[in-house]
Amino acid sequence: MRKCNYSIQDLENNSKNMKIVWIITSFAGNIYKRRILRQAYRVNELKLLGIKRIFLLGVLDKKLQRKTGITQIAIEKEAESFQDIVQGNFIEAYKNLTYKHLMGLKWAVDTCGNNYSYIMKMDDDIIINLYETKILLQNKSNSNKTKQLLMGYILENMSPIRNKSSKWYVSNEEFSGNVYPTFISGWFYIVDMFTALKLIYQSKYYSKYFWIDDLFITGILREEAGIHNFVNINNYFTLDHRFLKCCMKEKKKQSKYKCDFIVGPDGGDNSLLLTFQKYSKNCYQYNCKSRPKEQLLKDTCILDDENSNLDIGLAQIKKLPLNTLF
Repeated sequence: MRKCNYSIQDLENNSKNMKIVWIITSFAGNIYKRRILRQAYRVNELKLLGIKRIFLLGVLDKKLQRKTGITQIAIEKEAESFQDIVQGNFIEAYKNLTYKHLMGLKWAVDTCGNNYSYIMKMDDDIIINLYETKILLQNKSNSNKTKQLLMGYILENMSPIRNKSSKWYVSNEEFSGNVYPTFISGWFYIVDMFTALKLIYQSKYYSKYFWIDDLFITGILREEAGIHNFVNINNYFTLDHRFLKCCMKEKKKQSKYKCDFIVGPDGGDNSLLLTFQKYSKNCYQYNCKSRPKEQLLKDTCILDDENSNLDIGLAQIKKLPLNTLF
């Protein structure tokens, strides 16, 4: 069991109500992804920000162990070395992500609920500016009258894919409606402990298992639990990693403007998180300004001609089919 104890000295600049448990859903075979995340945001840096990081893993079956070259012994050694892994007893599979997601929320509430007030859920292939995230959370929590928070990229009026040949096919037995409830992308979101507890509690009384984890937890369970207050931060997301690269095109040592976005996909570029973290920290330390409206990246960025991964998403901020977001 990974503990959420902390020393007051480590977090002297972080009041209790701003401390975050950062749960990251990670395929057990993605050792390199986890290594990059640890390198980009080291433990001492996270302590200063009041953040506790945990990776959520399933179990690799023998076939996946042969395919990845990663054994359970290797996972256990990694867990022992870094003390930041929670592993469930389910097999690693896309349709088991709901188990992993709920496991992370439950672990955070049960283990950290007394000392931390927020859970930040993220996938391991997402780029994040933690410095601006903390500022954004502070601003949004101060303006949130209910003190309950569910903040992220909001998806509305999405319909099930009924084409049986699609990887994303959803049967009428799995979901009978024509439109999904509003939900938040599982790429990244922040939820307060009390709201997370309500979602976990509701899952115990929902008889059907649904494999699209973010839709199930932040859509179906949320609606059943009577949680209706969203904090929309869609404008802080980019669905194309090349916009993050645009932020860093300035050659100066000290950037003039901070990035318009704080969250986006890595686009398969494992080094992008490292460079974006350095850029973000530099801007945080030197108080970079926001770009003027006439210079926003969505209007001025010239995207490099790269092969975009359609499973990650396209640059347009608009309603997209599920297979471009999850």
